[in-house]
Amino acid sequence: MQGEDIVEQFLIERLGVDEGKRIHNLVRIRLKELKRHVAKRSFIKTRVLKGMLLLYVAFYRILMEEEFSEEDAKKLIEEYMLSVDAAKLKRRYDMMDRFSCAYTLFRTGFVNVVAHADLWDADIDTSHKEKFSVTIRKCFWNDIFREYNCPDICRYA
Repeated sequence: MQGEDIVEQFLIERLGVDEGKRIHNLVRIRLKELKRHVAKRSFIKTRVLKGMLLLYVAFYRILMEEEFSEEDAKKLIEEYMLSVDAAKLKRRYDMMDRFSCAYTLFRTGFVNVVAHADLWDADIDTSHKEKFSVTIRKCFWNDIFREYNCPDICRYA
């Protein structure tokens, strides 16, 4: 299921069929509009932005414009991000956890992404075999949510 379809299903479950479909249609239109006006960025930033972050922005902005209280809008976007997107990641990690080398796989993948993608400005300490640490000074997610005037949702992404 694609991101927009999952949002529609989520909204229907939470708001009912009519309201869920109405809000989803507004999100879909806003998302299309946002994707058309993306400033030139690196390939990976554009991919993350169009693939995930703009959906969050469109979803949140529409909720705010449709007279949801700020508290209700934040609660709904938080619930979506944690129950849908985080659940997908948890399933992936649970599957990986079946292997005895799960930590090594996770560490290698995470460190490679942070070190080589231009999504973060970070220091990585891998000097210990049993652990690693990452200090993130600049985060693309945070920058985007601030740029689109919805910095509060960064904590859920």
